Amino acid sequence: MAVTVSLLGTHFYGQRDFHRDGSYLTTEWRTVLYLPLVPIGSCRAVPNWPAHRRELLAPVASSLDDDCDFLPCTRSARQVLCVYGFVMLMAMWLFFLFRFVAPGILGWLDFLIGIPLLILLALLPLPLPWFLRYAARQKMRGR
Repeated sequence: MAVTVSLLGTHFYGQRDFHRDGSYLTTEWRTVLYLPLVPIGSCRAVPNWPAHRRELLAPVASSLDDDCDFLPCTRSARQVLCVYGFVMLMAMWLFFLFRFVAPGILGWLDFLIGIPLLILLALLPLPLPWFLRYAARQKMRGR
């Protein structure tokens, strides 16, 4: 089970290979400041939710990992690369934002408007994993 204490520990990141029973493949990572550094191993998370609640809970499944049984399986290289890719995307987005956009926003906008706008722009990519999970589940239902 993943545990993080004082910003160091392990955490489950990523979901892929969804099955009709609501299970998905996830990877446990060694983390520092909640950033995934080293993959420990992958497992299939099988939710313990009642069948009538799975449709309701599926979009927020990443926050419900405590309510799952974890079945060990081989590490998924695709999953690991996708998690690293998302972390790199966020790092490049934040670099671009604070290097090129922030000086312009803070230069011509009022400081009280510029800072919230900058924070909003920084958080813009965060819903991307949710949309990708939703699309993967819809594709799985279409099979």
